[in-house]
Amino acid sequence: MELLADARPVAAIEGARAFMQAALREQVLNGKSIGHADELIDYLRSDMAHLPMERCRVLLLDKKLRLIRDVKLTDGTIDEAPFFPREVFRVALLANASAIILVHNHPSGDPQPSRADVDATATIVWIAKRIGMDFIDHLIISRGGCSSFRALGLL
Repeated sequence: MELLADARPVAAIEGARAFMQAALREQVLNGKSIGHADELIDYLRSDMAHLPMERCRVLLLDKKLRLIRDVKLTDGTIDEAPFFPREVFRVALLANASAIILVHNHPSGDPQPSRADVDATATIVWIAKRIGMDFIDHLIISRGGCSSFRALGLL
């Protein structure tokens, strides 16, 4: 019986987190243009900041920058989540996306981009330009905050 009593607070916290995540997701999916909306950052941080491993995802947007789909590309290790540009653009083209936002997390808590992050983003930006797709940003989410490649002048 003690095990059940100890599990209840954890279940309550998980239930509250799931409820908050659903509410934030609803705000993001309500048809507003997302650009760099605070709701988007809150949604991403609630979903990714606590993860023990890196996760890479791509947000697929229509011409008015409304979210079409949020696609998880890969789960990685504690310090990398390798992804392939062909997968980014495969899902984007299949969804008829006009624009994309690349997102991944840093479990270390430091949201600053690594050299590998900068190099991978440069490749994605180069391809996006050639196929006529807008690359809006690359966001890095962590417990310590959020970094935007656009805000950092890296795009």
